[in-house]
Amino acid sequence: MKNNVKIAAMILAASIMLPAAAFADTAATNSFTDIDGHWGKKYIEYLGKNGLANGKSDGRYEPDAQLTRAELSAMIAASMKLDTSVTSAVYFSDVKKDDWYTGSVNASASAGIVNGYEDGTFQPNRSVSREELAAIVVRALEASHIAVKPDEAGQAELMSDLKDAGKLSWSKESVAAMLNGNLMSTNDAGLFEPDSPTTRAQAAAVISRFYSLIVQ
Repeated sequence: MKNNVKIAAMILAASIMLPAAAFADTAATNSFTDIDGHWGKKYIEYLGKNGLANGKSDGRYEPDAQLTRAELSAMIAASMKLDTSVTSAVYFSDVKKDDWYTGSVNASASAGIVNGYEDGTFQPNRSVSREELAAIVVRALEASHIAVKPDEAGQAELMSDLKDAGKLSWSKESVAAMLNGNLMSTNDAGLFEPDSPTTRAQAAAVISRFYSLIVQ
């Protein structure tokens, strides 16, 4: 069974491997000033080339800054080409009509990809943990009719290889799916670090892989 899971993961990984040509001309299509020498440069430029992410007002991308829930919603909505024109509907009490992210948040919520909190808020400026990123991207994949979840035995195997699997509860299935699909990975110590905040560079890598799947 272990070999079958690994073979399936390798096949899916090959299908989402971004071709070198995808990165060939990205430097000329955006003006991020702070990504030279950064490990995430090719992913960030890929997002910029495809209109999936924006930098800050001064031309910086801030790759090591923490990703916010609003920023992730914008990346998801742009990747899936969701209708972001609806800003009048009230999905969350803290997302106002004139906020820059309202259309993306509303569209992502309407599609069932992002959720709010029990108090009715979305908390758009709150950072996104790695397990939250996994859950949201898996929902986006499901909405795009792309399956990455392993079967029960495959999930058990993936969890057995994960050194901090004990930290997972509600997100276990989503994390297993992201690992199985090679959309996310562990660090060199074999840790997923589910509670760690996602950086904007890490998000760029994940969203690049996600986008390459849904545009095939």
